Amino acid sequence: MINSNIQPYNIFPNAYSNTIVPPNSVNTWDTMEINKAYNEFKKLQSNIYDVQMYQQLVQKMQQLMYKMPLQLHTTPPFNSFYYQIGNPVLQDTINTLVNITGWNYEAVTLTVLSFLNSAMRGRFFVHANANWLEHMPLYTMLVAESGTMKSKLFEILCAPFIAKQTRLIVEFGDISKREKLEKGLCNGVIKSKREEYVKLLLATMFDDYGNLDKEAILSAYSEFVDDMRDLEMVSEEQYTRVSSIITDASTDINLMKKMMRNGGGISIFSAEGEKFMTHYSKGINHNDLLNKAYDLEPVAYGSELNQIEIAHPFITIMLLAQMKIVHNFFNKPTVHESGLGARFMTIIPTQLQACNPLAEELVFDEYNALITEILEACIGYCMQGKFFDLYLTDGASRILQNFRDEIQDMMYAEHTQIIKYTLRKLAGTALRIAATIHVVNNWHTPCDYIDEYTMTNAVSLAKYAFECKRFLCEPLGYSAVINANKILKWVKRHRHHVFTSRDIAQQTDVRTTIEIFPALDLLEAHNIIAQVITPNRARLIGINPCIIPA
Repeated sequence: MINSNIQPYNIFPNAYSNTIVPPNSVNTWDTMEINKAYNEFKKLQSNIYDVQMYQQLVQKMQQLMYKMPLQLHTTPPFNSFYYQIGNPVLQDTINTLVNITGWNYEAVTLTVLSFLNSAMRGRFFVHANANWLEHMPLYTMLVAESGTMKSKLFEILCAPFIAKQTRLIVEFGDISKREKLEKGLCNGVIKSKREEYVKLLLATMFDDYGNLDKEAILSAYSEFVDDMRDLEMVSEEQYTRVSSIITDASTDINLMKKMMRNGGGISIFSAEGEKFMTHYSKGINHNDLLNKAYDLEPVAYGSELNQIEIAHPFITIMLLAQMKIVHNFFNKPTVHESGLGARFMTIIPTQLQACNPLAEELVFDEYNALITEILEACIGYCMQGKFFDLYLTDGASRILQNFRDEIQDMMYAEHTQIIKYTLRKLAGTALRIAATIHVVNNWHTPCDYIDEYTMTNAVSLAKYAFECKRFLCEPLGYSAVINANKILKWVKRHRHHVFTSRDIAQQTDVRTTIEIFPALDLLEAHNIIAQVITPNRARLIGINPCIIPA
């Protein structure tokens, strides 16, 4: 079950978290430590109100001294589970990548499924019920710091796509030269037509009395537009072939042209996600194409005379980026207000073991063959305009409805705006994950119905992805961990035993209450500090003596 309340992150089960420490151990807040803390406290205002706060703090510290501090983690909590994928090739690939990277199983599974989803090129729809049709594409953000082998993982999983694209470029290389020649000739005709239009317009725009003839102008304009559309259709559609299935970040018009020439869609893979995020965080209008392609909604781009239209556009996205970059991207108003941020599935792997240095020697021939087979089939379906319908069994429908009920309960809790938007799309994300698993499991023996087992595990994976995004975007998540570590570093450097939130604001670069209070709450939840909170007063904080002994 998803917890509907905002809880402190990273409080993992710990053998020491509830251990009672003997009174004479190093953890005891003894008389010498209390006197040292009191000497620091005397620097504060010494009115009766502050003394009462200090007495409350001493009581809390007497409780805190029996608890060991817990470690602050920079990755989100998760309930680990092991899901056996039905496709043996895929299962072996996931297990091998877990051993290579040392990541948690959930992160690797979602990453592999995202690449598989890209190979399917939006060819499948899921009928959740009579009124709910969910499309296939996934937008994925893989968030990890340097030195975690994320680039190696990306290289391995992207290899069959690059190999297929290379073959397409070679295969259609000679055709492309002919197309460019014919398109150049066609563009010459367009230029000639434009000149004819200008001459016709100048000859007919005035009547015999020297007045503007609106009907004549509209007639000439209409004739020109019809000619241009016919010629543009020839230049952009007739002489095209699929030659590109993946691309990096691109401007909207170039992306549209690539999609139009490649069956209506494309996959955006980028190992440097910052370039993509910089472009699509500039303004809400920049996100319209991505928002529509996520649900295969018709899209048009350009002026009336030079417009590109795609009836069923699709885009799949896989980006790699570091934590701070993604955190800033999701918190930009242009990203979450447009709905783009809510569409991204976020993966933040937890390093459970050391990376395997033998990764360079491994070959993924079976994985490459599986991706290539799916890609070639779905590229053909794209060019034929084929789509395939999937449905849910009764058991899968019940699982999905229970999940939607959980989400509805969570909507009443306090969340940031982007998390609320993500919750509204979370059930759809689970469906897309379930459809991806179902298609690859039944690739050689097609089945139209997604079963209960697949739906259950897809929901678990969707919950994990949601917790990753909460960690990035909620007050007690990533930003609180960063600020808490800054405060802790300041405390250790100056050996403060008692201090106030005002001291933090004045002596560190964690300066606002929006930054300070969540960080203090996180430190308190990890048994690192005790704090006294009084309305309209600076918070009074004492440090666990395990951190700074007297």
